[in-house]
Amino acid sequence: MEIEKKIEKIQAILRDPSASDGEKDVARKLLDKLQDKYAIDIEMLDDNKREWFTIKCKDEHEKMLLLRILTSYKLKAYLKKNCSRLSVLFYTTDSYFQIINAELSYHRYVLSKYLKSVTINYLHKFVLPYQLAESDTTKETDKLTDEAATAAAFMFYDKNYTARRLLV
Repeated sequence: MEIEKKIEKIQAILRDPSASDGEKDVARKLLDKLQDKYAIDIEMLDDNKREWFTIKCKDEHEKMLLLRILTSYKLKAYLKKNCSRLSVLFYTTDSYFQIINAELSYHRYVLSKYLKSVTINYLHKFVLPYQLAESDTTKETDKLTDEAATAAAFMFYDKNYTARRLLV
């Protein structure tokens, strides 16, 4: 089954979002050659390797992120009856599962950093800005990005009269 391993490697290149168009074209041509030469049905190989995977999310926001990622890969998400509402079930290959899991971890990390920045900005602008003690004047507070400041300003512009008054 050495041919099946070659086909799996070629398919991994085709699924890899970081692969260039040239690499994907060469991989497609090689895959077509192998399929014609050995009379192998590629879809049958792929279907045999598919299985059900479950990812349990921490909260509704993470679940929304996972559903978007699955949609980007044209996968359908299912929710099990009598299970947590945060468990998402989907049917795919192991390689896709690994990619989806890695992408979920990456976006979870980026969102947590972004939300921390927005929260700090909001606290500094609309809640009591925290003062440093006189002996701690060498320490710095968290730095805010302009993007986070703009996002917080838009987020709370129409919601709160006090915030609106401060922004105008």
